Amino acid sequence: MDATKDNFDKAKYDFEKNLEKATLISIDLEMSGLWDSFYSKVNSIDNMQMKYEKIRSAAEKFQILQFGVCTFEKKILDNLDNIHQSEDSESPEYEYGISYSTLDQVESMKNEKIRLLEGCNDKIEVSHEQQDFFEDTKNTLLELSNEPHGSTISIPTPNSYFKRLVHQQVNEYV
Repeated sequence: MDATKDNFDKAKYDFEKNLEKATLISIDLEMSGLWDSFYSKVNSIDNMQMKYEKIRSAAEKFQILQFGVCTFEKKILDNLDNIHQSEDSESPEYEYGISYSTLDQVESMKNEKIRLLEGCNDKIEVSHEQQDFFEDTKNTLLELSNEPHGSTISIPTPNSYFKRLVHQQVNEYV
């Protein structure tokens, strides 16, 4: 409430009543003038005594134009209000929230995701430049499949594309 000359008595009465019930009080001052320097301003590293001295010094130099007091009570209130925008808002379909996509859109997104996941298993194409490497790897794997159990081979690959080709070939023979 803004206190003026006209409503001062009522504002004072309300303030005193709220002050008695308050758990916490916050005070805000609006003052004339400017701070002398950066060092005369209150800051977070000041201890309580320094803050008091700085505010006291400013209060002596500047006129207080307005002060605000906010009282807080330790009280937990649970007042829930639902504001309906239309008459249809009270229907049961809105009970658990409003859907943001249609069933057709959900089905379309699901099918797209499945298509993308299935596409991950597709074989990569072998370019003409990598055809020799591909054939050599294929022959090496065929030779390994004819060897006794426990044999090993090493296939040097210059990059991840070639590694993917090797894995693709191994998956065909497994």
